[in-house]
Order: sequence, then C-alpha cells, then structure tokens
Amino acid sequence: RELSDKTQEIFLPNKLLSERTNMNEKILSEEEADELFNTGVLRKDLAALGEREVRSMLNRGEYGEPSSESFAAVLAWIADAEFIRFQEESAKRDDREKETLLAAKQANKIAKAAVIVTVVLAIIELFVH
Repeated sequence: RELSDKTQEIFLPNKLLSERTNMNEKILSEEEADELFNTGVLRKDLAALGEREVRSMLNRGEYGEPSSESFAAVLAWIADAEFIRFQEESAKRDDREKETLLAAKQANKIAKAAVIVTVVLAIIELFVH
C-alpha cells in the first residue's frame, strides 16, 4: 500500500526524529498526540491492544485507508512504540557492554597477578639452585 501525503507527513518525521534528536526525548506525550490527531483513535486504547494486534488491525484496514488521519495516527503510534523499543534495547545493550568490559578488566588483573607470581617464582628458583 502506498502512504498518503498526510500519512507521510505524520509518520516519516517521527521515524526520522529518532535519528536526529537526543534518544531520551519522547516524540509526543500521549495527550499531545491524541489532541493533535483528534481522530477518535486514542493511544491508550492502542497500547491496551498491543503493537502486534494494532499492526494486524491496521493491515486489515480497520483504521481506514492510508489517506485517513486515523491510519496516520496509528502509524505514528507504531513509530513511537518502535522508538521506545529501540531505547530499551539500546539500554540493555549498553548494560551488557559494561558487564563485558568489567569482566575483561578483572581478567586482566588476574592475568597480571599470575605473571608476577610466575616471575617471582622463577627468580626464587634461580637463587635456590
């Protein structure tokens, strides 16, 4: 399906916004979005259905044609859901990277200690024999 001009106007800027702004910023508050779109589609209702069901309903045409404002509002909600999911995945990835770095630093400390012990034992062995 081809996106209407209205749908592109609402959806595409939201999609691109995450690439250009601070990743901690939310695109719109739920109230702002409901007021802006004023389509009878409330974001809390979409959230209650869940992203998978909303996508399915959108594909079945239950939110109108791609040229309708309700279709555009649902696409914008999906974009926000993707944005939030990206933020959460990014935070988890950052945590994993920090844990990996900490483990590597600990392994380096243990390796250094092992080298020191080996050198000291080698020196003692030289003086004993």
